[in-house]
Amino acid sequence: DQDINISVAEHKDIPKILGDSKVLRSVFNNLFINAAQSMKNGGGSLNVTLSTFDDYVKIVVEDTGEGIPEENLDKIFEPYFSTKDTGTGLGLAIVQKIVEDHKGLIDVESKENVGTTFTVRLPKA
Repeated sequence: DQDINISVAEHKDIPKILGDSKVLRSVFNNLFINAAQSMKNGGGSLNVTLSTFDDYVKIVVEDTGEGIPEENLDKIFEPYFSTKDTGTGLGLAIVQKIVEDHKGLIDVESKENVGTTFTVRLPKA
């Protein structure tokens, strides 16, 4: 309904990761929902790329949404911080905790009116 183009690119021979698939599913559901919500004004693109990086599987979730203001970037993983009218502000704090519990890393880059990129790195099995 939002006119969002979704693409998934997987590089060859992506190794498995160790983790709880149900818990990790919530990480990516949260990132995908946030991306879709950021593109509320006329659609856009959601691109997911899987690759390897050193001892990690790297998953990049990139959108062409409204972006995150620079002054908020260092706060987005804090519990109860939100720029939305609805929600608890716990989504990205939980995402970060789950990724860290899986011995992984998560980073974000964003530019207003351009989009946001979350990079999740999870250890190879």
